[in-house]
Amino acid sequence: MCTDVHHTPLIANAEVTSKFIRNTLINSSITITNLVGPQEKMSLSDHPVKGLYFFVVGSPQSAQVTVMSYVGMLRLGIEVEKNFINEYKFKSCIANAFNMISEAAAVP
Repeated sequence: MCTDVHHTPLIANAEVTSKFIRNTLINSSITITNLVGPQEKMSLSDHPVKGLYFFVVGSPQSAQVTVMSYVGMLRLGIEVEKNFINEYKFKSCIANAFNMISEAAAVP
């Protein structure tokens, strides 16, 4: 932790912000986030990144939905608490929703 007097307010502000966010998350059951990702391909240690997702780790929600684009491709990530929902029924509902969206968006 930095002991420089000039950085102390920033650390205090970060701690206050962290507590505020945590208290907000505790009082919610689902988090939905979206993020515009990189438009150009990336690599880590000379290994190309094929896909990119993000989640808020350690949050108290029963479910998280995150939407992110990477090189023009939309990515959807869903995380749910174990035994919170029937995974097969949920997967079927998601597949059905994507099919409905795809059909509605199709150009005749």
